[in-house]
Amino acid sequence: MTDILEQLAERQSAGPLNQLGAQDRGEDRALERFLKFNPSKFTGEPNLEVAENWLERMTNIFSALDYIENREFNEKFLPPLIQEKREDEFIKLRQGTLSVAEYEGKFTKLSKYAPELVTNEQKRIRRFVQELNVEIQEGLAVVQISTFTEAFEKSQRVESTRMQVRDFHYKKGVFLVILLVRLVKVPPLPRWEEEWEE
Repeated sequence: MTDILEQLAERQSAGPLNQLGAQDRGEDRALERFLKFNPSKFTGEPNLEVAENWLERMTNIFSALDYIENREFNEKFLPPLIQEKREDEFIKLRQGTLSVAEYEGKFTKLSKYAPELVTNEQKRIRRFVQELNVEIQEGLAVVQISTFTEAFEKSQRVESTRMQVRDFHYKKGVFLVILLVRLVKVPPLPRWEEEWEE
């Protein structure tokens, strides 16, 4: 990623666009598109959080521009121990008590540390779906999914539907209890203090 930025910066300082060849003009357009995102400069700080936030911002920009070279950045700026820790977190990542949106956020962030596990769209989809809660996996079993975005959106729909059903059953159960109490007219419980006094 750093090499791409350096090459683009060198091209920009080479001179006006009309003096450059077709390839150079294309690279200058890429630089112009990149600069429209107003990217921040990474100063090489040892603070891991600063580095990760900068990387995430750059990744978003480069994804929009169809450039991805995260592995090079990770190897250069993140200590191997941190890289291995994040890779292990990705390998062990399960939805558990997370919402689908929270799980997707962690999945996307941590997958950058284990790109060999999600080398293409199908592997990324399969890994994402396999670690969803079983109830959501069941809802996706009959659905055709061809992109990661589809997997995420359909998982959210299944989750939303399941929550609506659960809320309906809960409200129905509360209503039935109230109805039964009114119908049966359960006598009030005796006060313990009165029994102890006798």
